[in-house]
Amino acid sequence: MKKSLFVAARMLTVLVVVAAIMAPAPATASPASPDALADCPNNSLCLWEHVQWGGTLGAYNKKPDGQCYSMGVLNNQTSSLYNRTSTHLYAYNAGNCTGDFLDFGPFGASADLTYQYIFWPTTTWNDKISSFKWVS
Repeated sequence: MKKSLFVAARMLTVLVVVAAIMAPAPATASPASPDALADCPNNSLCLWEHVQWGGTLGAYNKKPDGQCYSMGVLNNQTSSLYNRTSTHLYAYNAGNCTGDFLDFGPFGASADLTYQYIFWPTTTWNDKISSFKWVS
């Protein structure tokens, strides 16, 4: 009896450690690198085609809160972004600001959307953003 309790306790400890290691990263994302983000204008959302702010850059000047933007050239092709505004940004995985969304706080950034999950552990935000809007 004591041996089976010991084995059960040990298994539970292993499961807790594994769950902690496998937990998804928070949506607050990584801090923005000043060198990599120098091309992003103030008061804008900047999206990059590749991780670590590489490849094609798309910049959107901030408009009134609640106005939905549908993606153009980088539709479902964004791998990193920087919300260089003082307002929260909701990025959606469907057009017309519908579907699931990811909240980026003021001046929030992600160098690699592969680590931001829509459905953990299988579906990430990498190459999934189709629309966005700023919200107060």
